[in-house]
Amino acid sequence: MNDSLSKGCFFCTLASAITSIKSRSASAKALGARHSAVVAMILRETGLLLAAGLMADTVLAAAGVQLIASRLYRPAPADPVAIGAAVAMLAGVALLAAWVPAHRASRVDPLIALRYE
Repeated sequence: MNDSLSKGCFFCTLASAITSIKSRSASAKALGARHSAVVAMILRETGLLLAAGLMADTVLAAAGVQLIASRLYRPAPADPVAIGAAVAMLAGVALLAAWVPAHRASRVDPLIALRYE
């Protein structure tokens, strides 16, 4: 329950951040960028942020496991499959959260989007 709630909050936060760059994608389309180029631009930026966040989270998770294991009697070893599954799940949610608004933003008419700027 808690894990799905955190993924839902993460999805909404990332989706709203990407929706806010609609004007930038509209100006790129007004200058002649194709639909796929706009989506790729947004996904590339999201991928860089995702990679940095996942590296930091993995390091912090490993440190947290060591801290907890030092306080327990006969601790279980860190499960790399579980960590890998969590990383893959978070990456999938982040890329989906980036792709949906990026796809919508790339379909907006540039003149309408720039008019509201």
